[in-house]
Amino acid sequence: MKKSTPFYIFIIIFWAFLELLVIEISSLIMFLADHKKKGDLSIDLVKEKAIDTLQHPISAMSRLIAENNPIFYVGSAAVIIYILIVLFKTPKEKQDWEAETKNQTHGSARYATDSEILIPGRIEKVSKKQMLKQFKKSLKKGND
Repeated sequence: MKKSTPFYIFIIIFWAFLELLVIEISSLIMFLADHKKKGDLSIDLVKEKAIDTLQHPISAMSRLIAENNPIFYVGSAAVIIYILIVLFKTPKEKQDWEAETKNQTHGSARYATDSEILIPGRIEKVSKKQMLKQFKKSLKKGND
């Protein structure tokens, strides 16, 4: 696969999604830990925090960096390493199984040759006129 602009756009969007996921998870883990100690944990608080983090990811990321959140650092490093692996491990050329150029059987249609279709004594080549003549003859034979 040739790496083109849509491929790189996909990688950037995928990286942003994964980073947003890391921000959300690390924010919620720290939030849950803080409020569990206080004893005022409720589903409404968790939902409100999750929505706030999704609506303001940059401020949430700034807060995580200011707090030196290790979950955020480890998650961000893992995302960067994963994206680099995807970038460098994706093949530039199609593999043999993706596009067969010699016989053109994988994913591309072609017309068969006469030797692939015709079987001597069973399937023989007939002209259009001969076929029409045989067809008319069979119709007449069917009416009798």
